[in-house]
Amino acid sequence: GLYTKGVSLPIGLKLRKNLNGVLHEAEVVQGGIKYNREIYKSPSAAGMAASKTNVNGWIFWDYQHPNTGRWELLDELRKPYKNLM
Repeated sequence: GLYTKGVSLPIGLKLRKNLNGVLHEAEVVQGGIKYNREIYKSPSAAGMAASKTNVNGWIFWDYQHPNTGRWELLDELRKPYKNLM
């Protein structure tokens, strides 16, 4: 998986972003986030590749919650750790 900003993102975690009517999809793989056949070391790096501009990947990407299947903002995974930073 990927450990970043104090949060462990599990392998297989699906990410997506609908940007100007285009659906961008990514997935957490060993060592990073795979987007468009490239591996990025952070949500922001993958988000910048998708958007072609500077973005905060934690608020750019939605992730598919493994238990509910619902799509939620990736930043939700960071909330339990924010007070520890």
